[in-house]
Amino acid sequence: MTGRIRMRALVLVTAALASPVGAQMPRECGPAPSGTTATEQLDRAMRVMGVPHDGSILHFTSEGRTVQDFQSDRTYPPFFSAMQTAETWYDPATRAERASIAWLYPRGGAPARVSITDGRSVWLEQQGQLREVPAFDPFSRPQRDLNPWSVVGDWVAAADARVVGTCPYRDDDRLVLQRPVHGRPERLFLDRESGFPVKLDRTVPHETWGQLHEEVLWSTWIEAGPSAFLPAAAFRIRDGDVDMERTIGEIELMPASDAAMPKLPAKAEGAEEASILGNPEATRPDTIRIGEGAFLLAHRMYNEALVGSGDTVWVMDATLNEARARQDSAWVARLFPGARHVAVVVTDLAWPHIGGVRFWVGRGATIFSHRQSEAFLRRLVERRWTLEPDALEKARRVSDVPFRFVAVEDGADVAGGRVALRHINGLSSEGALMALDRSSGFLWAGDWIQMTDRPSMYAAEVVRAVEREGFAPTRVGAEHIPITDWRTVADMNPRSR
Repeated sequence: MTGRIRMRALVLVTAALASPVGAQMPRECGPAPSGTTATEQLDRAMRVMGVPHDGSILHFTSEGRTVQDFQSDRTYPPFFSAMQTAETWYDPATRAERASIAWLYPRGGAPARVSITDGRSVWLEQQGQLREVPAFDPFSRPQRDLNPWSVVGDWVAAADARVVGTCPYRDDDRLVLQRPVHGRPERLFLDRESGFPVKLDRTVPHETWGQLHEEVLWSTWIEAGPSAFLPAAAFRIRDGDVDMERTIGEIELMPASDAAMPKLPAKAEGAEEASILGNPEATRPDTIRIGEGAFLLAHRMYNEALVGSGDTVWVMDATLNEARARQDSAWVARLFPGARHVAVVVTDLAWPHIGGVRFWVGRGATIFSHRQSEAFLRRLVERRWTLEPDALEKARRVSDVPFRFVAVEDGADVAGGRVALRHINGLSSEGALMALDRSSGFLWAGDWIQMTDRPSMYAAEVVRAVEREGFAPTRVGAEHIPITDWRTVADMNPRSR
């Protein structure tokens, strides 16, 4: 399908509205034109986009990508992406968007999953049945935000927007509307001349960085049908970097009878602003004794290990988030009542290994990690959490909190020689560590053994590193696997690989 393309310059200006939540409008912004109301401007945006009122359904296919900076092999670009192939139906009358999305990751992907969201909640469609899953909102909301028909429709339905001014964005002044979402201001930029929406702007909480300035940009508008338009390209930009983008392929307006849109329940629980991790309190970590003074903290999502030596407890990685770190801290106090110090070994910089680092630093812990990790971990710790202060930020209000970091060069023996920290040093494991508890023969491999039923490059590199160092572990554990006999891993991944 072809359409008339409405082109704009592709210069991105990110300074506008980058101020902290609750601050005054930036100095570059000016007052709103007198006499204009949010209701009038939102109605105008719906009208110029050509959102139909005759029961038609918007239908389109798209390809997209989401940058996986939190789990790539480096903490700096380029990062790998998760790719999405999607088919989407949107009903302007009910604001329900139905999306069938298949994901492609390294080593495979996920089959198409059908979700439906209407701005109130989220449902998963399985075998013709709808199951409300509000906690799925963080997965479906970003896709919904890429569609300005749904965004503006939600603003119209909320009826709580106001005009707050004009601000420069992408080479021109835009009219800015604002409304509260989850207790925080969200802003919508409209083109003053045409009335088309240009971007959504807000500050959002983030598990690792505390908060991010998030912009959803709509560009390269194409015809979706007679006098109806949709952006062929949409982007999510976080702190100035594009981390999500979508390009539309086929697009049409179709009769509702051909769309097979399911009828949603009249009442919904309401969309939740939930962590992508769900509720960490739902399943608490349990303990498995590894040896004298050594335990595995077993969890349905991520494991950790503890080794006590003298008055210090060594925590192998700081996974998930502050809530999990608090749970682990409670186990440290219970299992090692005489301990006075905590040392955290960060084996890798992927997000699951560092989610609790700030909590432990706030408690005075010393961080041991690969020498390459110091700059990133320092940036992580020095980041100010202004939106929702965490434990570290609150501790800073009382006194200075030092960042105690020990770089593991080629290797280090710690815990009175009980624990050996060594570089794995393979192609895929550059910058990663492994830890051997000599007392129990337990090897903590962090993230680098993710499966035990088939060979992997990760595991083969751990096997080579173990043989290189002359280690003789009897058992192995990692974030994604239970305690496993070492021979199982070694036999599955011979050194010759």
